Amino acid sequence: MGTYGLEPVDPEVARFLHLENQSAAVVSEVLENSPAQKAGLKGRDIIVAVNGKTLPRFRPDRVVTAYIEREIDRSRPGDPFSMTVLRDGKRLEIKATLADAPPLEREAPRRYFERLGFTARAFVFSDAVVRRAKFADATGVIAHFVKPDGPAAAAGRQFGDWIKEIDGVEVKTYTQAVDRLAAIESDPTRSEYVLLVSRNGDTSIIRVKLK
Repeated sequence: MGTYGLEPVDPEVARFLHLENQSAAVVSEVLENSPAQKAGLKGRDIIVAVNGKTLPRFRPDRVVTAYIEREIDRSRPGDPFSMTVLRDGKRLEIKATLADAPPLEREAPRRYFERLGFTARAFVFSDAVVRRAKFADATGVIAHFVKPDGPAAAAGRQFGDWIKEIDGVEVKTYTQAVDRLAAIESDPTRSEYVLLVSRNGDTSIIRVKLK
């Protein structure tokens, strides 16, 4: 769907909005290019109904977010999905068409490089969300595991580093990254290699010396 961080409406806010007899959820963020964004949903919209049905009154309030997520999960890609939201005191009808769910981190392809001392994993949608990056424009791979006593760790590599370049060459896909890393690992004459990585919004160059 493309919403990130649904939260139950605070009870005092609910009373102010005359929502005492039902639950509602606030949209924290709408992901770029998602079905929700294309349909016009915005951050801070308050969802009060889905598919024409007013949200029931839940106790505890946080159950409402699971209810909305379940309603989305019950639908299939290509199905219409509507939400009634409150925005600036007005009720709006948001009509979206669901798309395929993006791949999960646990489903992403990955490969461990023994000599290099880390696992490279494909960049997935959740990586873009955490890093506030455009998934459609994302390149490179993620350091999914860094061996504590390996060359990568010794050079300062950390779990979650976003690898964008290898030896000065941009890696646009997981396959390109794995091929370049495999070539380095299998070359007994290589004594080091260089990575361009992004971490917490900062970009740095890391020189890794091989044993």
